Amino acid sequence: MIFTSAAVIAGLYAFVCHVREERAARLAVRQVRDAHPAIWHSMHWFYRRVVSPSITIRLLRATHSLNDPHFKRQFDVVKHLARQKLIALGAAFLCIALLLMGSEFWGWTWH
Repeated sequence: MIFTSAAVIAGLYAFVCHVREERAARLAVRQVRDAHPAIWHSMHWFYRRVVSPSITIRLLRATHSLNDPHFKRQFDVVKHLARQKLIALGAAFLCIALLLMGSEFWGWTWH
């Protein structure tokens, strides 16, 4: 029961981190689009319209060196939330794996 609850809580936290990451990335993308329209229009249309904002912001960071401190702060927030999301997903998968191993090999029961 403890591992099930921990897996559910970690999964929910990963979802919350994903939502917050996308929101922060959307704000950063909007800021780049408004402040640097030439850089924004130099990107391929697929990255501007179809791909998720967090991937777009990583691509902008990798291809263009923007010296805007607000953009750097937003990018750091996006990167931090992505790291928290991966840690929470890893914890959820670890809890599920321990639960399955315990019930299969160590004789844990659901009673």
